[in-house]
Amino acid sequence: MLGWEFPPIINGGLGVACLGLCKALSQHVELSMIIPKSDPNYMVNNVELIGLNNVEVENLKKIRTSKYYKEFAHVTTVEANIFSL
Repeated sequence: MLGWEFPPIINGGLGVACLGLCKALSQHVELSMIIPKSDPNYMVNNVELIGLNNVEVENLKKIRTSKYYKEFAHVTTVEANIFSL
């Protein structure tokens, strides 16, 4: 997961939304949050925080990724009769 403001600095906005998403997603998946700058003392249960300010460029290549995102997607479609008047 990519984020920008984390941990939340103000009450509201992207930082608070990212924190809520992290807490919810971490209950179901192994989650790594990649942000521009992290505080090593700030921790979220079950979330690996990766601050680009604390990572060597060589180590970025070692971060686990999947090239096959279709494996994670199960899409169900529902027909809708949408028309304009």
